[in-house]
Amino acid sequence: MHRIYYQGTLKIGSEIPLSSHSHQHLCKVLRLKSGASFILFNGSGIDYNATLIGVSRNKSHAIIHSAIPYKETSSVQFNIACAIIKPQAMDFLIQKATELGVHFITPLLTEYCTVKQNKTVLEKKYQHWQAICIGASEQCGRSILPKILPVQKLDDWLKEKQGETNVLLYQDGQQRLQKITVNQHINLISGPEGGFSNTELALFQQYKIPRVKLGQYILRAETAPLVALAICQDLFLKQTL
Repeated sequence: MHRIYYQGTLKIGSEIPLSSHSHQHLCKVLRLKSGASFILFNGSGIDYNATLIGVSRNKSHAIIHSAIPYKETSSVQFNIACAIIKPQAMDFLIQKATELGVHFITPLLTEYCTVKQNKTVLEKKYQHWQAICIGASEQCGRSILPKILPVQKLDDWLKEKQGETNVLLYQDGQQRLQKITVNQHINLISGPEGGFSNTELALFQQYKIPRVKLGQYILRAETAPLVALAICQDLFLKQTL
């Protein structure tokens, strides 16, 4: 069943106009006709069975029939706090993290980030990342969108997160993720392609953040958080099955 994100209120029995993007995807790409069934969601945690109606060349509508409540499958919320990396790699990371059940993504500015610390540039990136989350959620069946939090400098973020379960994904780590004690939330911290500076590594030590190694090989900046998420899903999904 095809899934479409709708930015607005959804209510059983209502008829809504689809966005030009949704119309293009359903009617031009998938070639659906009036009467075709699909699913609408708005990120609130509920899917809605809908039917395509009023299809014309440039627009279409949907009528909503029934609701399908979403069931959370993880007992722990996952936050990836990742240094902003190269655009293609960052897009891949956000897309796959969404598919793997991440709840929050916090883009971090670190010393070796290549992105310009310009408000306009960062705002455009933020909107782009949101669109990736929506597309990945449509594909993978998520009814609650991951939340991309505002871009923060690493040192400011670390100050805010004192007392939470924080782990640093690092190649020389001495601990395994499976041995970390987690209550309801875990922050998985990953660095840029060039790694963290000595000053930043000292900050992690100052805040007593454990270094976790994910295997015998050095993982790419976009790979390490995804491996950690997969491990977390395996660890905490079992508690709800």
